[in-house]
Amino acid sequence: GQAAAKLGVSKQYVNRLKKSYAERGPSAFRHGNRGKPPKWKTDPETEGRILSLYEGKYAGFNFRHFLEKLNEDEGITVSYRPLHRILTSAGLKSPKRHKAKKGKARHPSRPRRKGFGELLQIDASIHNWFGDSLPKATLHGAIDDATGTVMGLWSLIKIEKRQQEEKPKPVGRPKYIPGPNHPWRRYVLKAKKG
Repeated sequence: GQAAAKLGVSKQYVNRLKKSYAERGPSAFRHGNRGKPPKWKTDPETEGRILSLYEGKYAGFNFRHFLEKLNEDEGITVSYRPLHRILTSAGLKSPKRHKAKKGKARHPSRPRRKGFGELLQIDASIHNWFGDSLPKATLHGAIDDATGTVMGLWSLIKIEKRQQEEKPKPVGRPKYIPGPNHPWRRYVLKAKKG
């Protein structure tokens, strides 16, 4: 009873282990598949055939298309993961990964601004920043585009229909802030007057 409780198993299982130990000794506690090749492992002969087919008859095929050809035309039944392991361990890569994108990118990247303070990137995120016992808060952040410097972080917590706000201390006035009605623009203008 105590052994079963300590091991977290049934008494019947402990009795089976004791009986097996009496018959085989300490080897009774080793896994039955120890020393045997894994059932899922592809045999070396098949791996060699797969590699020779990929480098010869099916050269230039991407891995998915090659897998289809193996299963349909060559009579080799293998799933994608072992095929990928076999080919990549031989130093091969799927050509699909190296094709250029067709047409223009949907969101072409814009070069970073050259000077510090030329552009602020501003974003906000609503989350339970201060734990589940408090209401959700909005964390606002502003980052300088040229250097990646965090210019300000602040949070707004909505409590009893009013907002408690902690505003950042301005570092300087940027040359450009996105959007004519953006809160940061109003805040920077206020800070400049005050």
